[in-house]
Parts: sequence; structure tokens; C-alpha cells
Amino acid sequence: DKPSQLVKSLQGAITLYNTYWVRFSQGQITFDKAIQNTKTLIQAAQEARYALLSDVRASPLFLQVAIFFLEFTKKSFPIGGIFFA
Repeated sequence: DKPSQLVKSLQGAITLYNTYWVRFSQGQITFDKAIQNTKTLIQAAQEARYALLSDVRASPLFLQVAIFFLEFTKKSFPIGGIFFA
């Protein structure tokens, strides 16, 4: 809801852990909202000059979502920015 504050809070941080995941929709917490929020986080991380996103022991479903975000990031930030590992 406050992307500029998110960017400010990320500046100077060394590590960013994104553990945000929605396995099942419940009330206002939906998969689409998770995608929207993660896009906001990726954009804020890019503005704060983060360079690496990584994942450990990802499930096949998570990898499908990660590929979606990789493509989104490539289209949104075509010149440098965030790299995935």
C-alpha cells in the first residue's frame, strides 16, 4: 500500500528474504493478491538497488510462479536491475 516507504525501508539492507506465499485463497488473501504484492516488492527492491533473488528447495508450483516473475522482471527492468539465482 505504500511502495515509497517500502523502498526507503529496503535501502541499506544487506539481505532481503521474501517468504510471502499463498497456497490457498482465504478471504482477502488470494493468489492474485500475492502476485500483486510480490510485483510491488520486486519493483521496490529494484529501486533500492537489490541485485539478487534466490530460492532454496522450491516446489514445482513455486518454480512456475518464479518463472512468471522472472519474465515480468525482464520486461519491467530490461536494462540491468535484478538477477535470479
